[in-house]
Amino acid sequence: MLMTESPLKFEVLKNVTGRSQLGTLSHAIVACITESFGHEMPEDEVDDALKGELIVVAKTSEDQVIGFATLERHSVEDFQRGQLEGYTPETLRFSLGAGTVDQHYQGQGVYRELNRQRLGYAVENKAPLISTTTQNPRVENGVSRVLDEFVQSGKLKGYRVERVLLPEFYGRRLTKYSLDTKETPFASLDIDAGDAFSLVFHLEYIHSANKEMAVLNLV
Repeated sequence: MLMTESPLKFEVLKNVTGRSQLGTLSHAIVACITESFGHEMPEDEVDDALKGELIVVAKTSEDQVIGFATLERHSVEDFQRGQLEGYTPETLRFSLGAGTVDQHYQGQGVYRELNRQRLGYAVENKAPLISTTTQNPRVENGVSRVLDEFVQSGKLKGYRVERVLLPEFYGRRLTKYSLDTKETPFASLDIDAGDAFSLVFHLEYIHSANKEMAVLNLV
């Protein structure tokens, strides 16, 4: 449940190929990225962040952008790490791109709703794989919480997450702010050196016939 003082709006944009397509909205998103990470990000990284098959933008009632998240469609064959054995090359994979929330609005359920929107889109498309790369345990926890919701509601049968260490992947710490990694697998990362985890969420769906049988058993 969102706990902000005023209602928020979540705008969904599809098939955004670059920041020019976003117009003036891109400036507001860039300002949100800067606020979220505590410093300006390199231009090439910002350009990569402002595109996706799906972009979800969180706004206040006054249209201030306070968060956004992206989702991009890929296949298994363009994944460079050995986490996808057993899948055919054309298997659908969605990658979670940027996902940030203004520091003043963190801890209020905004990130969870952004994830509901983009993960819901991947699940609607029956994607068996969702991947991302991160230094932040909140990213993994945020995705897992929403996937848990989907399991409880019957949208998914289950899922598992696989982590692979990527030493010095980013070459630096991404956020100016410190990250609380205590008692998580992320405590093993040298974040200042740019270490990260490649995360792959393997999703299992309930077969339609099983769903029909479950409904019959309830009647």
